[in-house]
Amino acid sequence: MLQGGCLGLSPDTAVAWPNGTTALPDGDGVELSDGQVLRIGDTLDTGGGFANVAFTGVAAGCPGSDVAFINDPLN
Repeated sequence: MLQGGCLGLSPDTAVAWPNGTTALPDGDGVELSDGQVLRIGDTLDTGGGFANVAFTGVAAGCPGSDVAFINDPLN
């Protein structure tokens, strides 16, 4: 868990998860649209990329300005 309640990569990179991803009720990870659950501390193999953005709205409290875009997580 990152500063501001953002779930991302340590130390300060927020993640843009694939469409249909939802946060787990306990706040300890995410569930992907296919039912795969990823929890804090899990190892992740994926494709995607990075970008520099300005956080707004609910994400305004996220640290840094980098976002990792996750395409198809496999763990």
